[in-house]
Amino acid sequence: MSQRIATWVEGRRGGVLLGLCILLAFLPSLHGSFVNYDTPWLVVNNPILSTGDLSALPRILFGFDLGTRLTLGAEYLPVRDLSVLVDFALFGPDWWWHHAGNLLRYALGVALFWALCRKLFGLGMVAWVAAALFALHPVHVESVAWLASRKDVEGLVFFMLGIWLWVHRDRGSLWAAGAVACVVLGTWAKNTGVVLPGVLVLHDVLIRRVDLRRPQTWLAWVPLGLAALGCVALSMSLGGEVGMMQAPRAGSALGILRIEMAVLAHYLGLILWPASLSVAYPEPSPASWLDPAVLVGLAWALGRLAWGVARVRSRPVVAFGVGWFAITLLPVSQLVPIQNLIADRYLLLPLAGLILAAMAELGPHLRLVPAALVLLALGVQTHDRCQAWQESTTLWGSATEV
Repeated sequence: MSQRIATWVEGRRGGVLLGLCILLAFLPSLHGSFVNYDTPWLVVNNPILSTGDLSALPRILFGFDLGTRLTLGAEYLPVRDLSVLVDFALFGPDWWWHHAGNLLRYALGVALFWALCRKLFGLGMVAWVAAALFALHPVHVESVAWLASRKDVEGLVFFMLGIWLWVHRDRGSLWAAGAVACVVLGTWAKNTGVVLPGVLVLHDVLIRRVDLRRPQTWLAWVPLGLAALGCVALSMSLGGEVGMMQAPRAGSALGILRIEMAVLAHYLGLILWPASLSVAYPEPSPASWLDPAVLVGLAWALGRLAWGVARVRSRPVVAFGVGWFAITLLPVSQLVPIQNLIADRYLLLPLAGLILAAMAELGPHLRLVPAALVLLALGVQTHDRCQAWQESTTLWGSATEV
């Protein structure tokens, strides 16, 4: 039976099934309204984007004055802004189509992740289940159901596309150039895309086993680094101008580290038991290393590190996934003191790496019935969470329950 299922999900039918699962789970995200969390000023009533006038494109691309940047969310994200502008040009204020755009981009990102899983795990059930776990996890509802979170699903597409192009770059130089372009486009969709080169280099070292003694290996990474550095320089320059950063939440490096360990513990809870998701979480402020959340986060961080190091030789995909998780969490950590400390959307990219690591470890022991039950439970929870994002009253009501 398992072999027949594995064969069934290898090709187009597996893609149709994955798409159907995404549609059923996220169906409540398709509706004709929006929530009052940032969406009114950033999308609905935005004087630049809501006109749908493509003549705003030069201002989106080259408008570096303070007024323009603040109007567009205090960030330089022209890919995100252009996609919203085009939505208004095509659909006007028909919010169903705007939501459909978010879901379509998410589905495309999942499809690209599935392609990567097939590259790493081969054809069959392990790759499909890995993609389905990622696709149906409720922690992604915020990124899909929130119109103001277009940048997350847009960034997901370019992040996954960049990896897919990079792992196939042996087919020609245009594939490598496309991956470099994805670094820029992904970062201009959402700033977290700037860490894509780190994941690509990690893939080269752990999966491709490139020879680090060859100059050609390092030269291949130079365009990735230059693209990322250019994007960082621009983002940091604008970030300082518009006040995107805030003061560190602790007065010392150890204090910041304690907070980050507590945040990691919180994320572990969201991943393993996503029953109490919220649009806003209380910020942890542990005063001691003996705080339970700090101890859990520290144990998890050290455990993941040991797990990845131990599997470098025997199961490199495990080490790759663990490294992916750590790298993609960096931009939303206190390494850069951003305004929001904790958010569901911050797990969109890191969770993919953690799933890769888990499936590389558990894949040989995967059983159909337990996997199906887990996916069903995640899908039902995702469906329910999407309903909470349909109206502001239900959204904020769920936040008060956390």
